[in-house]
Amino acid sequence: MSNSPLKKIILAAMAANRVIGAGGRIPWHYTSDMRHVKETTTGFPCIMGRKTYESFPRRPLPGRQNIVLTRSTGYQVAAEVKICAGLAEATTWCGNLGAEKVFILGGEEVYRLALAEADEMLITLVPDDVAGDTLFPEWDPRQWREVKRRQGEEGLQFVTYRRSPAFVTNREK
Repeated sequence: MSNSPLKKIILAAMAANRVIGAGGRIPWHYTSDMRHVKETTTGFPCIMGRKTYESFPRRPLPGRQNIVLTRSTGYQVAAEVKICAGLAEATTWCGNLGAEKVFILGGEEVYRLALAEADEMLITLVPDDVAGDTLFPEWDPRQWREVKRRQGEEGLQFVTYRRSPAFVTNREK
């Protein structure tokens, strides 16, 4: 059991125009990004909205505790998937598990809620503008600093942002 606070990490891929989805699906397929997600999140709890969970071709995501956020009572999932009504309930549950960190996998509404609490963002930048109907929320760049950028295969860039010290909340001090 960890004594440090739960680290909340947003993990997202977005196009240059902030598109993250189109018609309930990811509008691209990059093998290197899928590998990045698997390598980064395996062994850690992953929080996602119902629509994001349903968009995965394989579910639950193997090797990870899947936590699905939904307001729908009676929503049916595999027995090993945890259902929570909101982000606060999900992160509290992860903290009670003794997890060191939790990954927040979307979608748009979940990212919007998580931005206020997240400690880090791991953003895969897709090299093109892509048509879509779901956007990654805008964030205040003063609250975040880029700490790492890696050029990936297929023109992808993997960027890590950490919350700027001036914007760290009291719970983390």
